[in-house]
Amino acid sequence: MTEPLECPRCHRRAQTRGGGWPSRSCPACGAPMILAREQAQALVRRYMHGDRLAPQPRPGGRAPG
Repeated sequence: MTEPLECPRCHRRAQTRGGGWPSRSCPACGAPMILAREQAQALVRRYMHGDRLAPQPRPGGRAPG
């Protein structure tokens, strides 16, 4: 599995292999490479809209009525 990386400063892109990525710096400007924007946004959307456990009542709360 490859992960797309992007430089936040100059927007140069690269690919890395593996489940995670090693700390890499951009060959053009030296800034640390981060997960590419589209891939990061997809992960956030999956987290925000994924399956969740049902909300639990707060401890010590009173029952309505």
